[in-house]
Amino acid sequence: KQWYQRRVRASFEVSLPLRHEDLIEPVKDSVAFIEGGKLVLEVKKLGGVIKEIYWECNGKRISAKDEGIKIANGKSLNRLTILSATLDDVGSCVCTANGVGTFDTAEIKITGEENDVT
Repeated sequence: KQWYQRRVRASFEVSLPLRHEDLIEPVKDSVAFIEGGKLVLEVKKLGGVIKEIYWECNGKRISAKDEGIKIANGKSLNRLTILSATLDDVGSCVCTANGVGTFDTAEIKITGEENDVT
């Protein structure tokens, strides 16, 4: 009997680490709001190709489909609006932009005050 040796070729994709590129910057590094009011966070786009841009607040990804959330994505600006902010929104939000093999992040600190309506 003859044994045949078979060569198996494994094919796998090598993904290169993303490299940092200046794609966005916060319009303001920190934003304050009054409970129940509107909270608006903005980043300026600095040029370069942005394939994906998204927000995470206090570790949770934010979607325009979430209730009370608006995300406007313009040519030179991306704006996240929380229509009725609560003290749970205090902390930080990070906007992440992914380009072609590149990425950038912009963090905005958020402070809030109770609404002292008497």
